[in-house]
This record gives sequence, structure tokens and C-alpha cells, in this order.
Amino acid sequence: MKPNIFLIYLFLVSSCGKGQDEIGRNNFNSTYYNSETFQAEDLRYDFKIPAAQKHYEEGRRFYEEKEFTKAIESYKSSLQIEKRSGTYNELGMTYRTIKDSVNSINTFKEGIRSSANSWSLYFNLANTYAAVGDYENAKKYFEQIITKTDQKFWKEYSYLNLSAIYYNERDIDKAKEFLEKSKNIQNNEKFEKLYNSIKQKVESY
Repeated sequence: MKPNIFLIYLFLVSSCGKGQDEIGRNNFNSTYYNSETFQAEDLRYDFKIPAAQKHYEEGRRFYEEKEFTKAIESYKSSLQIEKRSGTYNELGMTYRTIKDSVNSINTFKEGIRSSANSWSLYFNLANTYAAVGDYENAKKYFEQIITKTDQKFWKEYSYLNLSAIYYNERDIDKAKEFLEKSKNIQNNEKFEKLYNSIKQKVESY
């Protein structure tokens, strides 16, 4: 089953990683109501080994230049030297950019095994599953975020995405339930438009 246009829109704007545009360019944490920087606490880029940082920065440069194959090789070289959740995230998102969902999913899973509390990795893994229409696995990882973290932002952002998934499955009662749970996220101007677009769809069904 392929995701419909509404869900594709949602997941294009809601992925977390440095290589994304607009909302997705930022990473978000539990202080998002007051934060102006939105730097993710769960993605680590504080390299201890210079060679790993060098390869990572090469990967970022290649990504910006749309040399995605070279970016992937640089990120993989960085991870061979030093495992950082931020590098796993960028590698997974690069695979997603070239529509290699299998390697994207595997990369996010490997990152989670290395950094079990990196909610951005769970979130982007769930989004990747949703983008290919695997809603059951998408729900599984959004629900893991909700269960495992005490960070308000990640819970509400996951609720919002679950609302969109249930909308696409035409389970409107569930969609409304999770939309209600995510309602505080609209207090941040970055998410007001996204929240209202989902709310309009759900309430007009």
C-alpha cells in the first residue's frame, strides 16, 4: 500500500536531520516551547577522533553538493572510526534522499542499537517506514518513542504523526484521539501550520 499525498507531505516536512529543508533542517528537543536553536540533545556530533570528524564533514559537504554516493561513503568511513548518532542519522537520511529505503531503515536501526536514547533515529526510522507505506512498523517505532521518553516534544510530535497515519488508514476515531494528545505542539509557530493541516483533514472527514 502506497502512502497518499497527505501523508507524503507530512513526512517530507517532519523528518529530523541536518540535511533537511525547512522544519526538517532543524532538530528538536523537549525545550522547544522556549528554544530558538532547536538543536537535538539526542544526536551527537562531538567527535573525539579527528579522522572521524573529517570524514563526517566531507559527507556533509558532498551531501550539500548532491554527491550522495560520495556522501554515503564518507559517512560510512566516519562510522568505521567512531560511532556517533548524528552520523548514523545523516547516513540514514542520505539513503532516504536517494530512495534507498532498505539501507535507510537498516542504518537507523543500527544507530538505535548504538545509541538507544536517540529519539531522532527512532523518529526518522518510523517516518521512513511510513513513507514506503509500512504503517504497522511506523506505528511501532512512534509508540516506542512515546513509551520510552519523558520528553514532551517527542511524545507530542509522535502523537501528531500517529494521527496522520490513522487518518490514512481511515481510522478517524484514533486519528482524533492522537490529534488531541498532540494539541500543545501547535503553540510553537514551527508546527502550527502542520498541526492545523492535519486537524482540518481529520475533522472534515
